[in-house]
Amino acid sequence: MVHADPYLFGFVMITLAALVIGLIMGFMRQPSVIAYLLAGVLVGPYGLKLISEGSMISGLGNLGVMLLLFFVGASISLSTLVKRWKLAIFGTLIQIILSLGVVFLIGHIFSWPLGQMVLMGFVISLSSTAVIVKILESREEIGTKLGQDVIGILVMQDLAVIPMIMILSALSGEATNVTGLLLNLAGGIFVIVLVLSIVRNGFLKLPFGKRIESDPELQVLAALAMCFGIAVLSESFQLSAAFGAFIAGMSISSVREMKWITQNLQPFKVLFIALFFISIGMMVDLEYLSAHAFELGLLLLALFFVNSILNAFIFRWSGESWRNSLYGGSYLAQIGEFSFVLIAMGLGLGLISSSAYQLTLQLIALSLIISPFWISFFRQFVDKSTLIREAIHSGEGRREGIQFIKHLVDANKLQVIVDEQRMERRVRRLQTWVDKLTFTRIFALWFFVIFSFGLIYFYGQTPENSLIYQNGGSVNNLMDTIYFSFISATTTGYGDILPFGLFKILAIIEVVCGWLLLAAVTTRLISVKQDIIIGELYKASLRSEISGLRTALRLFRQNIDDFIIRMEEGALKKRSLNDLSRYLASFEENLLRVKLIIPKDNEDGFRTAPEEEDLEILVNSAMNSFEKLLELINTNHRETLDWRTESAMNRIKVSVQIGEDIFKLADRSGFFKPEFMKGLNERRESIISEIRSKVGHRPK
Repeated sequence: MVHADPYLFGFVMITLAALVIGLIMGFMRQPSVIAYLLAGVLVGPYGLKLISEGSMISGLGNLGVMLLLFFVGASISLSTLVKRWKLAIFGTLIQIILSLGVVFLIGHIFSWPLGQMVLMGFVISLSSTAVIVKILESREEIGTKLGQDVIGILVMQDLAVIPMIMILSALSGEATNVTGLLLNLAGGIFVIVLVLSIVRNGFLKLPFGKRIESDPELQVLAALAMCFGIAVLSESFQLSAAFGAFIAGMSISSVREMKWITQNLQPFKVLFIALFFISIGMMVDLEYLSAHAFELGLLLLALFFVNSILNAFIFRWSGESWRNSLYGGSYLAQIGEFSFVLIAMGLGLGLISSSAYQLTLQLIALSLIISPFWISFFRQFVDKSTLIREAIHSGEGRREGIQFIKHLVDANKLQVIVDEQRMERRVRRLQTWVDKLTFTRIFALWFFVIFSFGLIYFYGQTPENSLIYQNGGSVNNLMDTIYFSFISATTTGYGDILPFGLFKILAIIEVVCGWLLLAAVTTRLISVKQDIIIGELYKASLRSEISGLRTALRLFRQNIDDFIIRMEEGALKKRSLNDLSRYLASFEENLLRVKLIIPKDNEDGFRTAPEEEDLEILVNSAMNSFEKLLELINTNHRETLDWRTESAMNRIKVSVQIGEDIFKLADRSGFFKPEFMKGLNERRESIISEIRSKVGHRPK
């Protein structure tokens, strides 16, 4: 085995797992949070055991939660939260009471002690701020009224953890910490005063502010200090550090000059949030899960249904429709990360047994993993038109051209148009992605998958998870693990090496990646063939268009010839003058079509460029038509017959202007040979200028 720095190795394995699973989740149109959670399950101490100690990952992940809530606070309108304070406070209180009632009913049946019933009631009443906010953010629903209400309840739940801890301590017989209670009270007052003063003044001055704003590196450090500093201050008052970060973000959002803080923290947010969700996934014990699958399955189903229904009633009480209430209830259905703190405290205080602790721990972790799928299920029932109208009127949803939608007639048209726009955006994104996926990039991805999985197989082998030759013996050679990876990704088979344990799941995942890459190659081949066919069709269509224009211009010259003959013979009638007006209108229309065909620059805008010879003949035909028009004008001057109505004169002037544009475009395009353009320009100068000089004068 090759020995490497365990922290570096663990970080590399986490990154690779999150990247590969993230690609798969992207194809399935699922949030990235699922990829992070599954990556934690895969590489954690209960999966491939690539990382045996998750304390470092968990610590970095907690920083991610603070950054996430900092950004949420920065994107939330304080005035909106204040307007909805009744739902946030009373909704949270009602939710906790209802959760306690359900658990008390169950606990009475199973004869649980009072402390365990209260603890479990508190545990299921808390929802995951990190997971919910991440999903709201990815679906651009933070700006909706429902999204604001969900966040308001989450904030109050985080604050409710403090009295929950005190109640649990009292139930266990521990003395109430008066100092801690006073610190909580002082911290709450301090936070309220701080936020109100910043929001009212709209001003926050940093020491050496001008120096910091002029230095990007100092901006990053100042932004981190601002976020984590207020989080630490909040924690010193025995409030949640994440709550402090949320308050910091809300304060920053009220100061226009401080927007650079959120911009500089964005890269850190992505990294640390991923680490937080990975640390949650690492808590899932696959062996325990398989041994208690039935109990956990029933508990999860009951948990999601009960929490969704209870919270749906709360949203319905606030005035939401039943559809949106069920959707909001699904957001709050899982158990939150602060419940980890409560059950750990309950175990230490003797309120629950170690077996109940382990069961609850797995239940919380699984609820966080399943939550995005549960929310996606309820999302199909939501009244999307209502959500988008609310986002528009709240001022938070005005992006991607949605602003005009509020002027439409009714909600049905609104929903149809929004759905069409969303589908068009998805098609454009997919088309852009397919266009960028060249054969070189596909094969690069293929090699990346092979070597990434090969390294995981090599470094992640344990007695439970290993590769075995068919004739016996473990695979300990790096080249053989890469060979196995190649076989899995290319032929969807195992070849002469067999996987055992979780490596079977990895092999299946790699096979799926291989299928996706094969589908990408097939799609690209079809796309290339379609381009060839479309190019040929366009070329044929272009030739047909040019041929039709040449015929139309030739017919125009013949009609003008007939008109000149009748004019010289004195056989003109009123109907003849109407015919001339029709000829000139047709000539103007055909010139516009010629102008569209001329390439606009050296990089012509055609999928297949027109043939140079065909285009030269067409431009010559247009010039010949102007010569015939000049002949008509000269004949009119000789015969002193006035056919020049105002309509005919306007037609000629417009046609001359279009002709000038055509010949100038041809000159600038670089498409034609220099000798051809030289002769064309000479004819243009003489013919067009003479027409212009004579059109403005009537015959004497």
